[in-house]
Amino acid sequence: MHTDPKEEFELYKNKDALWQWYHDAVDAGEGTWLTPYYDDIIQKECISYVRPIFVDGVLSAVVGLDIEFTDFSDMVNEVKLYDTGYAFLIDENNNFIVDNQYTMKDSLESVGFTNLSQVIQNDQSGIVIENLEDDRYMAYAKLINGFTFVTVAKESEVISGIEKVNRSTKAVAAGILVVTVFISLLLGKSISKPIVKIVADMR
Repeated sequence: MHTDPKEEFELYKNKDALWQWYHDAVDAGEGTWLTPYYDDIIQKECISYVRPIFVDGVLSAVVGLDIEFTDFSDMVNEVKLYDTGYAFLIDENNNFIVDNQYTMKDSLESVGFTNLSQVIQNDQSGIVIENLEDDRYMAYAKLINGFTFVTVAKESEVISGIEKVNRSTKAVAAGILVVTVFISLLLGKSISKPIVKIVADMR
């Protein structure tokens, strides 16, 4: 860590990586979440929220809050869909932040998610089919921190799930139909018997 004020000022002025958090906040002009990073001091993955403070339109300070990133990544990694479905998190530049297979050096484009990378720029949420070795449904939603949460499921598993729902629905519908017919017969007999008797007596 640099302690010489002059050297530190030069790093700040030249937008050194050590001051990237500061410049990102100022450039955004509002509170923003930074890309997760590994903190050598506490030896953990962290994520920071930074916010510029303006007084009478003049930048007075930049404040930040560092949060351990493990809880975020665990929540994403624990998502399971159907048999092999999963979830991942990407940043504003479409680089992976949390994924079981890819790292922050990988992007949607570099791993072949080209359809997703195109539509994700224009819409806050949606569903797209990605044609890889097998077709996959990808549902995405942009979060308030600028990241995008994506779920992935094979088309065959999704269709199989829909078919299971359809079969269950048909079974329930058939059961309701049987019960309805049974009740109708019971009601029909209880109503028709007195009518038949009255007709017989009138005759």
